[in-house]
Amino acid sequence: ILAVAGVIGSVVAILGLNTWKRQLYGQSEYDLAKRLLKSLYLFREVINNTRHHFMPYSSAPDLPQDKLEQLSKEEKEWHERAQAWEKRWEPVAKARADLDTNVLESEVFWGNGIKDRMAELSRLQAELLVAIEQHLEKTYPRNPDDTDRRDNLKENWAIMYARNDRSKDAFQDRMLTAIEKSESILKPYIRKG
Repeated sequence: ILAVAGVIGSVVAILGLNTWKRQLYGQSEYDLAKRLLKSLYLFREVINNTRHHFMPYSSAPDLPQDKLEQLSKEEKEWHERAQAWEKRWEPVAKARADLDTNVLESEVFWGNGIKDRMAELSRLQAELLVAIEQHLEKTYPRNPDDTDRRDNLKENWAIMYARNDRSKDAFQDRMLTAIEKSESILKPYIRKG
């Protein structure tokens, strides 16, 4: 009888341990999916804030006084705008770092599925940064290259500045579509938890 009780006790312990491991793994997936969605939504919001039409900036650029004295009024305004764009971009870089950390951790559980879905967000982030840089380059007062300036500015504005209607904002539509694809993978883990 003692031997049977020992065997039964061992079987119950093994089954309990396996159940505990499955529960722990499921909880870890739930926590990661939740963190990943939160960082994904934060990234979406900082991109939206970066693309907002209203952009306050200081009355004078943050430059040494001797440099300020050498600049024309237009150049000072350009530096003000450039610094405003830099300040707008800071939260994007921070949110992206948090998102990348969670994406890296997701590879442990789910392989490259999430990472592959996030590639489009990386492309969109790069596209936005390039549009801002090209815009600043083209609008610099001492820039001698004025060829196709208006067309290029118009293309960049379509990326740089959000519209309230997704159907009229191709950049926003592509970003939200990429986010929705990631959501479709992550939300089932949240529902399990």
